[in-house]
Amino acid sequence: MPIYLDDAWLPTVDGHTHVKQVYHGQENVIGRVRRWQSA
Repeated sequence: MPIYLDDAWLPTVDGHTHVKQVYHGQENVIGRVRRWQSA
């Protein structure tokens, strides 16, 4: 399951990354984990 960084990750003004709500099911779990690790 490919993850396109330019579509799934957007830089924010505070320098952190924000996960767009494009995930669903298992992909949503992965998105939440990555967002937590980036925080």
